Amino acid sequence: SGAAPACIAPREAHAATWAQAQLGRTDRNGWCELFVEEAFATHGRYISAAAHLAQKRASNQLHAGDTAVPVGAIAFFAPSWQNGYNGHVMISIGNGQFVSTGARVFITGINQTLFGPYAGWTYADSTWPSR
Repeated sequence: SGAAPACIAPREAHAATWAQAQLGRTDRNGWCELFVEEAFATHGRYISAAAHLAQKRASNQLHAGDTAVPVGAIAFFAPSWQNGYNGHVMISIGNGQFVSTGARVFITGINQTLFGPYAGWTYADSTWPSR
């Protein structure tokens, strides 16, 4: 018999469900941070994924290098030429899959080099609301 699934907090479950409902949208290219914030019913928290990543690192909330990202958690990619030095962020939907933005909103894996170097994951800020 397999292990019981981990309990998913309602806020994170709602964010993951909302993100999946956006699949195929074409109006979020270059707006990954905004997309993640919208998944948590907020906006204007960080100017870029790089700024968000820097804050999570500074507050010791980043699970650096850990690729086992829980559902509803957010995965960061460090600023690099692949992402215009703005970093990249996307939302975990479980089983190694993520909802990301690009020319369209799509499902991807964590090992995509087009995002830049993987930095780690964290939960959304505790002050962010739920959808």
